[in-house]
Amino acid sequence: MKSWRLVLLLILVLGMFGCHRRLKEFAREAEAVTVQVNVSGRPSVDLVEEGPAPDNLAGAMGQAAVNVAATKKSIDTQRRIERLIAPEHILGLAADGVQSELSGGYPFGMTDGQGDGYMQFNLIDYGIVQSGGGPAFFANYNMVIYRNSDNKRVYRNNINCYDNEFYVPNTMLNLAGTIATIEYLESLSDEELMVRIEAALDRCISRSFRELRRHAS
Repeated sequence: MKSWRLVLLLILVLGMFGCHRRLKEFAREAEAVTVQVNVSGRPSVDLVEEGPAPDNLAGAMGQAAVNVAATKKSIDTQRRIERLIAPEHILGLAADGVQSELSGGYPFGMTDGQGDGYMQFNLIDYGIVQSGGGPAFFANYNMVIYRNSDNKRVYRNNINCYDNEFYVPNTMLNLAGTIATIEYLESLSDEELMVRIEAALDRCISRSFRELRRHAS
């Protein structure tokens, strides 16, 4: 059993380094890539906090009331985000973020013409979730790079980003968990909510390209 696990682990490790080896080789040769940015899906919000079941009736009733409030706030916040931020605006933000990350030229630059490769940067889903003491912005990405000379894939990475900087707790209030999240979201104006989402999205894009640069180095 132990030898079987060792072989499986070795296969996974070799597969990972093989993928990164192809990226390293491509990065040494490539000057620029063309990029397609895609955003699929709507924002999602889930503020119901998972936790151990209360051990008494009063606790269960209190938890049920909090979950009902969190479910309603989830729906309201999702609709609010959709009203404030159109899909094409999210697409524009993602495209600007990718262009900014590749502007430095490492591991390669970005071109509108015929590049050395082709990158697909896909924002699969994004939104707000309850995370510990408050809300976190999340974004799930898929990045794929192909080499133009032979159309072979040289890199693929799935990035799950949770940005806790989205939440700035109110130190004047002694609140935690879902109640703190509801109070926080209600305290944000539409403009403040948009600014925080845009900043969190930008930080998540930066994280995905930090991984790309690390894998290419």
